[in-house]
Amino acid sequence: MKPGPPTSVDHAASARTSCAGRRDLLLVTGDPTNNQMGRTQAVYRVAQAAGYAVTLVTASSAPGIWEPVRGADVDSALQRVTVGQLRERLAGRLHAVIALKPRWDSLGSVLRAFGPVRTPLLVDIDDPDLDVLRQSVFGRPSMLNLPRFAVRAARYGILARAVRGLPVLTSNPVLQRRHGGTLLPHARPDRGPGRPHMSRAPTIAFVGTPKAHKGIHLLRRATAELAVSGYRLVITADAPQDGSAAPWETWTGEVTEEQAYHLLSESDIVALPSLDEGWGRGQLPMKLIDGMLAGRAVVVSSLEPLTWALGDAGQAVPAGSLESLVCALRLYGDPAIRTAHGHAARTRALDRFTPTALVPSLTAAVSAARADVTQRRLG
Repeated sequence: MKPGPPTSVDHAASARTSCAGRRDLLLVTGDPTNNQMGRTQAVYRVAQAAGYAVTLVTASSAPGIWEPVRGADVDSALQRVTVGQLRERLAGRLHAVIALKPRWDSLGSVLRAFGPVRTPLLVDIDDPDLDVLRQSVFGRPSMLNLPRFAVRAARYGILARAVRGLPVLTSNPVLQRRHGGTLLPHARPDRGPGRPHMSRAPTIAFVGTPKAHKGIHLLRRATAELAVSGYRLVITADAPQDGSAAPWETWTGEVTEEQAYHLLSESDIVALPSLDEGWGRGQLPMKLIDGMLAGRAVVVSSLEPLTWALGDAGQAVPAGSLESLVCALRLYGDPAIRTAHGHAARTRALDRFTPTALVPSLTAAVSAARADVTQRRLG
């Protein structure tokens, strides 16, 4: 039988804190130019709120940073290391290590650098990455490129086995049922409520990555039906190259975190009409939490990660239903309804989705992982 995945570094002292009262937590992320940096930022902020001495590293060689976090806390905190340098970090006296995402450039780099077991290693999962990878590798393997298929299949196997043997953090209940572990939703800072809801010609905001499963095409069609009533739509993406941008649409291009908060606070409605496919089924968009904290009226698709986060503090419509989406947006033409729903959403988010609110979940998961390593050593 093959040994399980490594869960720690072989240093007897590594289970102790590096000095009295200090708890060194190493976060390992992957390619800093893609949107995994959003989740990285969320976990980083909870760890800081918990009082850990946090070090954030990546062994990825990709230059630059994901635009929404440019100039933010994780941009200045991120250290770029080689796998060899990562191995040296892992050999230090660490309280715990968290690999952010079960990807080859994050968890994979830790597994390549890790030695025998001692320091607790946890893996954070906020998207259905493994399911999508499995489908891309085995769903349609190319017989014309067998070496590439073999490499990707081997990497999937290594990552999947590691996740099965490691303590896991997940961002929503769908992923928790799939992988077990501790539920750690996205943590977002409270910037206060947005502008008061007064207009009967509301502005709808879509703030996020414009991927196909996000349902932006549906949102554009819904807004077009309501444009006669003065509805406008702001989308944080580049305008379509086919010239189809409508007069009631504003396309901002990719924005920074600060710019995103400003857009949300000045909008009236946050709409997330994700489709019931692929990523959409297991993904909790971070901008849902931001919209709730800003006290915006929120419309989401009836997909479990979204409805779990929103609860009864907004409207959920069947995924892919244009008619239902139009109806929900039309209801939010009433500023009194937007005010009531926005207040409920903000109250719910403050209770559940700030860094401080999520400290107990993270510290409990880390403590359990450390206890497990101690038990393995004594056993």
